[in-house]
Amino acid sequence: MKFLIVFCLSLTFGFSQIQDAPEKFSKSNRSFVFVDFIKAHYKITYDYKNKSNEYLAIIEFEVFETGFPIIDIVTNPTNIQLNDLDVELSEMRSPDRVTTYRFINQKVNPGIHTVQIMGKIEDQIKYHETHLSSGFWMSDLTDRRYLEQFLPTNLEFDHYPMTFDISVNHNEQTYKVYSNAKVKELSKNHFRLSTPSHFTSSSLFYHLTRKDRFPEVTDTFTTQSGKIVPIVIYAEVTSPSKLTPLMKSTKKILTELENNFGEWPHDSLTIYRAGSGGMEYAGATITSNGALGHELTHSYYARGVMPKNGNAGWIDEAIASWRDGKYKEIRSPGFFGSNMGDHSQYKRTTDRKAYSLGAKVMGHLNYKTRDKGGLKIFLQYFFQKYVYQSVTTRLFLTELNQWSGQDFTYVISKFIYGGNSDSQSFINHEHENPIHKPLTKQELYNLL
Repeated sequence: MKFLIVFCLSLTFGFSQIQDAPEKFSKSNRSFVFVDFIKAHYKITYDYKNKSNEYLAIIEFEVFETGFPIIDIVTNPTNIQLNDLDVELSEMRSPDRVTTYRFINQKVNPGIHTVQIMGKIEDQIKYHETHLSSGFWMSDLTDRRYLEQFLPTNLEFDHYPMTFDISVNHNEQTYKVYSNAKVKELSKNHFRLSTPSHFTSSSLFYHLTRKDRFPEVTDTFTTQSGKIVPIVIYAEVTSPSKLTPLMKSTKKILTELENNFGEWPHDSLTIYRAGSGGMEYAGATITSNGALGHELTHSYYARGVMPKNGNAGWIDEAIASWRDGKYKEIRSPGFFGSNMGDHSQYKRTTDRKAYSLGAKVMGHLNYKTRDKGGLKIFLQYFFQKYVYQSVTTRLFLTELNQWSGQDFTYVISKFIYGGNSDSQSFINHEHENPIHKPLTKQELYNLL
């Protein structure tokens, strides 16, 4: 499998991912083009005394067609330079108004360019009486809630290496960073984080807080090939011993997932045990005890094999929810269809019907492929072939048809691409995640 992963990586990162971007579009006689990030470096400086922060983002990207380059950052930057010249970063809606983008308000020609952007992080920073804390909590259910909440980034289709220099000034406390990136402490309260080249805007787990604030337990997990994976679990509990049962559950679930999907694809595992809710990252999660298995499944599907856009997001939520239901066989997903994978190409969020109807579709595929060993065999094959890559529903269907020797076009056409998509037969609670409820911004703020 190790050779297979290396081979896949050479295919994926030997050329641009621009073919996975949405289509370019024009407005007011201006052509707006999506770009390919080559690398991004972020310098973040927190000033505890003045309760302020600033970032400097230096991004190298490639443009393939003449036009105005699209990148994204939710908050207004304070300064931007393109190839050492002052420019503006403006905001606009997508053609069908399902999302919003930023764009560099300067026409550029094909080639490699460098943009420097300065600004402030305005969300999910908490100033305590003696220290500060900061987290990049994300969501796939609300628009523009990936890394673009905090820093300039590309859309989820793009994979690129990132580095972060993190500093805390004017505070005597000692800090720690919990992350799925590689963390190096350069000096007291000065950290450098580096991510793999397959990370996207939805991959990073980052939590800066006072050292020793959270009780934690650590252990290791030995994968099928003998790789040693360090695990850290932390939470706001009275004693680390409170987390020992969760560590035991974690290792049991990892064994289950390796047996069903293949070797754990990440270098480490970081778990922040919250009271409720859950969100997946690449080898990390915020989770409740009950949602742990669901979130760890997402390190295979969502942050191992990744969705290209919102229309592919149903795949990983359906798989994780099917797993929560004990990998059942289902003769029929039901009578009514949906369009959970057939929204606008610019849509960036996951359709919530994936938790219910999507899981039933997976159960039906499991039933129909029982003569081949069931859907888990296919998902293991698909995972090994496309780990660290972005996929679409059409690719999923093509591979499923070829692997199974059957044609599941009718299933996808009805339940994913349309069918009775306007039907009111869905009960509202079926559209919500049955394992955990989405956390509000205030609840996420409280986790800092």
